[in-house]
Amino acid sequence: MLNILLYFFVFFVIQVSSFFFVESLWALFTGSREHTAELIIIMTAVSHIVTILIYTALKWTPFSLDFFRSKAGNITYWCILAALGMLIPTMWLEELIPEAIRQDNMADTFKTVMQSPWGYLSIALLAPVAEELVFRGAIQKTAVRYYEGKFGKTNRAHWVAIVISAALFAAIHGNPAQIPHALLVGLLLGWLCYRSGSIIPGIIVHWVNNSAAFLLCHLYPRSYDMSIIEFFDNSMLRLAGAVVLSLMLFVPAIYQLNKIMKTK
Repeated sequence: MLNILLYFFVFFVIQVSSFFFVESLWALFTGSREHTAELIIIMTAVSHIVTILIYTALKWTPFSLDFFRSKAGNITYWCILAALGMLIPTMWLEELIPEAIRQDNMADTFKTVMQSPWGYLSIALLAPVAEELVFRGAIQKTAVRYYEGKFGKTNRAHWVAIVISAALFAAIHGNPAQIPHALLVGLLLGWLCYRSGSIIPGIIVHWVNNSAAFLLCHLYPRSYDMSIIEFFDNSMLRLAGAVVLSLMLFVPAIYQLNKIMKTK
């Protein structure tokens, strides 16, 4: 259990120290500490790269392509459909939560990053790899071993580990507006890791999720300030139809992934 806290703490320290280090260098060379899009992107990119290097170098996350390589095409296809199918339903569920609870404390920061083309490098490419290495690769797999020692090799042990990794994943985002979505996505990512024994399917879903958010905000800047129902001309009927169509992608995708992937 101490290792789980260690992995989470190290990730947190990397984030904070990387931000401080980059901000200090930026101020030294530019004479300003203003959090511009460029500075935020460099901060987050550096923290993700350092995370990837440390967790792989210390072998905290066993990493192998063997399982994924044997079924790469099918897994990638269904992971993409699952990720696309969950976007609208999870956004809608998130907006059902009272606004006072999901207050967005980082709206301006995210809009700034999302609207910069370089933001894609940090948000959609580096973040999925770094976060899956930490939360599914290191934390969840360690939690599985710990709870298998308590409950045996049962579904209970695996689901406790999945919930823990998802909760920590949501908590590290630190922004109330992101936590509900991050928790739901974290549960799916944890299940994918559990079924496949690999973090690769989770990286794919994570990449699609972040890419969709980036592209929407980059191509349509007003979208970040809009509610989900406003995308459908404030029509609950159209929104409900979109949710149903999305689930028609998501449910078959999960069914197929469950068949394709076998627990290691």
